[in-house]
Amino acid sequence: MKEKNGNNLLQKIFKEFGVKDMYELDRSNLEYDQKVIKENLFDENDPDLLNNRIKDRLLDIDLNELEKYERQIIQGILWLWYHHATTVAIWRDKDLSKARSLCKKAIDNLYPEHPNKITPMIHLLLHGKIEEARRWKEEEVEEVEKEYALYLLEEYEKGTFKEIAYK
Repeated sequence: MKEKNGNNLLQKIFKEFGVKDMYELDRSNLEYDQKVIKENLFDENDPDLLNNRIKDRLLDIDLNELEKYERQIIQGILWLWYHHATTVAIWRDKDLSKARSLCKKAIDNLYPEHPNKITPMIHLLLHGKIEEARRWKEEEVEEVEKEYALYLLEEYEKGTFKEIAYK
């Protein structure tokens, strides 16, 4: 259940994770996230992983009670967790059903100004919408993400996003 008085809960979360504000929480989470992804240690079920603990605590907050910048930072942290959980489900676990569910949650945390355009493309590919994904790549994906977008299209063509590829 979402706890009311989000600012009080945020203060408790800051204290729990030894940070002074949203920006430090975000930075701490990002640094840890990058480490577990690079070292292939991401495990959505491990309650001891810092990124899981942060995600779980942030899910307790009613975002409607926060200022826009606080809401966006929390949504950014949650988006990152669900985005990486999605990619792990696709490439490591080869569980596309789980990937679709996780990707939906990642999409739900992409606020309008968020710069990421890859998660929506993954969502399209997970649902077999290759033409829409190609269009998305051309019309929405910025130059910095173009190479990865092309990689995703190549993976789709190889069958990575099809259930049959894993059976």
